[in-house]
Amino acid sequence: MMASLFSTQVDVSNPLQLVLFLGGVVAPFIVQVLHVFTKNYSWVDRLWSIVPAVYTWIYVAGARHSEEPDVRALVVACCITLWGARLTFNFWRRGGYNPADQDIRWTILQKHIVGILWALFAVVFIAFFQLHLLAAITFPVYYAMQYPSPWNAMDSGILALFVCALAVETAADNQQYSFQTEKYRLLALARKAHPTKSDVELIETLPKPYRYGFRTTGLFKYSRHPNFICELLIWFCVYAFSVSASGDWLNWSIGGWIVLVALFQGSTAFTEKISSEKYPLYKVYQATTGMLLPFPPFGRFEKTVRELDSKKQ
Repeated sequence: MMASLFSTQVDVSNPLQLVLFLGGVVAPFIVQVLHVFTKNYSWVDRLWSIVPAVYTWIYVAGARHSEEPDVRALVVACCITLWGARLTFNFWRRGGYNPADQDIRWTILQKHIVGILWALFAVVFIAFFQLHLLAAITFPVYYAMQYPSPWNAMDSGILALFVCALAVETAADNQQYSFQTEKYRLLALARKAHPTKSDVELIETLPKPYRYGFRTTGLFKYSRHPNFICELLIWFCVYAFSVSASGDWLNWSIGGWIVLVALFQGSTAFTEKISSEKYPLYKVYQATTGMLLPFPPFGRFEKTVRELDSKKQ
């Protein structure tokens, strides 16, 4: 089966070949052209929540093994579509689809990776690697469809876990959005009142918890990135459906999820480096709160900050 996927001619009737062609050739080419003409490197960010759902429905539409619908595949496709719609909305309300907007991480990296090295990075990592990954995380859907079988108790358990992870991720994103919206509202008022002060100085004059600059309450009391751990759990659930269908606890379609975990580790570390340089208390937050998985005792950040404040007095 795998050997046929790499023939020189793309068989558009083979859904996996079509996805590999779209995600491995067409999408990277289009994104790279956009990079060149716009000098904006967040085009993959804008596609992140969209293309996995497209690929999944290509698998469903290309099913040929039975006249009866594959219930499992349809449920997974709907789940991924729901995931994508929610993430797209969250990205939109944060201004991510503004053509002038660019992820701050790319802007910072451009200062350290210059000239031909940046051009190579944009092609190899931003366009080629990331878009291949977005195709790879959907491979479990295709794999599951090669083993048509009735919906079972394991599927129900996986679906329940998926829904829980999506609900928690939604709550975390809403909490973060409301916090940042209020922080910047207060900061705008502070700028009017003290036009000569910098934002770094003004943030420290805001009431708690906004003066920290980052959220430490709600779900963020237990994990520095509760939305990230839920994102990884969501895509593990997608892989788990392939296990339920095939009975193979470890199969080749897990590769995309493993790479996604590695990417999140590196991306999160870089994001936190930026935050720790921007906000003085972020290192305290790192020392007192788990990055992804929560670890007790909880609420140590506030206690540590109070101790630090008392020492200053």
